[in-house]
Amino acid sequence: MDSLKGFLELRYDELEKLNLAARIITDPLKAKTQHLNSIKKEGLIKAVTVCFCDIEGRLHTLDYDKNFFIESVDNLTFDGSSVRGFSELHESDLRLLVDWTSLTYLPSDVFGAGKVAVFANVASRDLKPYESDFRGRLQAYAAELEKTKGYTAYMAPEIEGFLMEGVDAEQSFNGDFKLITTGGYFHALPMDRLRQFI
Repeated sequence: MDSLKGFLELRYDELEKLNLAARIITDPLKAKTQHLNSIKKEGLIKAVTVCFCDIEGRLHTLDYDKNFFIESVDNLTFDGSSVRGFSELHESDLRLLVDWTSLTYLPSDVFGAGKVAVFANVASRDLKPYESDFRGRLQAYAAELEKTKGYTAYMAPEIEGFLMEGVDAEQSFNGDFKLITTGGYFHALPMDRLRQFI
């Protein structure tokens, strides 16, 4: 019996090199051409994860088979009525416009082998920017600031989390979480469980 096909697994130093090289390409059309060709040629990539945010900033991801993604990249749709704050059922089909400058090779120990990710902007059926896509609205605002005032805007997320008491605490939520510490990460002592976790 043949073994299952192996998929792309890269060491963290290799991921860093690939991702830094991908970030150098800032022109969207050039990025699309180069990254799409790379995905096509790399036989060990099996899937592309497309990410977008809802109106509350919650991250949503859709995994596409590589070949389907390549064939459908200019016509990716999703049901907007299933995302809180997006469209009503009668106008539910929304489009995803891939931001090729965001291509990221993913660590296989976290996301599984053979995956890359891209962010996408949400558009309506007629490809106009969707009013509830705050990522797209922020990009448009930054472009307007640059055009009218010469400002360059820099943005980044602040990732923050909380460590809860108990295994699978989020699955057994009963109305109240018990935090490992209430002092915050700056207040953790060397033997504190939060410090050990960090």
